This record gives sequence, structure tokens and C-alpha cells, in this order.
Amino acid sequence: MAAGWELRGLRGGEGAVSDCAIDWGLIADWVAALAALGTLIVAIWAARSWREQLRGGSKHTVAQEVATAGRALKYAFYGARSPLIEGWEFPESYWSKGPTARRSNTEEAAAYSHVYHRRMKELWPSIKAVADLRARAGAILGEDAARDLENLAKKARELDFFFQRDVEARRAGPEGVKQWTDQGFVERVRQSIVAHDPPDDRFSKEFDALLYALLERVKPYI
Repeated sequence: MAAGWELRGLRGGEGAVSDCAIDWGLIADWVAALAALGTLIVAIWAARSWREQLRGGSKHTVAQEVATAGRALKYAFYGARSPLIEGWEFPESYWSKGPTARRSNTEEAAAYSHVYHRRMKELWPSIKAVADLRARAGAILGEDAARDLENLAKKARELDFFFQRDVEARRAGPEGVKQWTDQGFVERVRQSIVAHDPPDDRFSKEFDALLYALLERVKPYI
């Protein structure tokens, strides 16, 4: 009887062990699923990180382009306003009478119109380079950067307006200009067509303020 009981107990024990057996196949499936999920999470994180790096790289590139174009415009802007006018800048006809010959107001106006046209021709590519960056800067850096570029280009274009007003003043002659009612504007034109070192006139300060705002806008991305 004891032997029989021991056998049944042993068999009962085997049944208990069987009931508590671990399903290794199911665990393997879970491990594989978790590994796949982990791989997916890592892939998503890597993709997001890559997009952020790409976006940051694009902002850096565009910011550099904007800063370079802005500074290039500054050099061209002040170069066009140099108070020193070289002899070769005047048309050949200007010197046909000789360097000391008296010239009419009309001849003086035509000569300076020639000088200003040449200087604006050299300035326009720099203005266009800044204006052409508006769409790219707006898409990558935001509309504020695009607006800053627009304002800077517009301010530089005002130089052509002042040049034309100076030509009109030379055509009218000193005595004619004295009869003009808005002498404040006459002085503004006189100061705007040239820039001294350091530039302290109103036109220069307006331009420099706009350039500073633009450079500060893109500075965090450089």
C-alpha cells in the first residue's frame, strides 16, 4: 500500500510539474514582438532626428546666404555713394571742352546722370541678390526674414531716387534750387547721394538699421 501511494504521489507530482511548465515558444514570440517594436521606435526616432538635422542644416545654409548677400549689398551701397568721382566715370563728351571749361547746367546734369547710371548699374545685382532670397528665406527661416530682406532691398533702391533728384537740381542750377520751397528735402538729397566715413547721415543710418535687424534675425542659425 505504501509503495502504491508513493507511485501515485510521484505521478501526481509529475502532473503538477506539467501544469506549471513554461511555454517557451510563446515567450519567444513576445520577445520577437518587443524587439520589433523597439526597432520601430528607434527607426522613428532616427528619422525624426535626421529630419531635424536636415532642417537645421537648411536653416544654417540659408542664414549664411542671407547674411552674405546683406553684407555684399552694404559694400555695394556705400561704394555707389562714394564722394570721390573718378574722371573716367564721366562721359567722354564731358571732357571734350577741356577740364577747366565752363559747362551749362544741362551739361552738368547730363554728366552726373551718366555717373549715377553707371553706379546704379553696379549696385543693382546686389539689390537683386537680396530680393531674390525672399522666397527661400521665407520658406526656411520664416516670413520675418523675408520681410527684412524686402525692406533692405527697398532702402537700397531709394538711392536711385536721390540720384535722379540730384540730377534735377543740377539741371536747375544753384540759383534755381534756391527758389525751391522744400529746402529741407534739397538738403536730404545732398546728404543722401554721398556717404562719408563714418556714415552719419539719415539715409545711411536707415540702411544700417535694416541691415542690423536682418543679421540679428539670422544670427541664431549661423
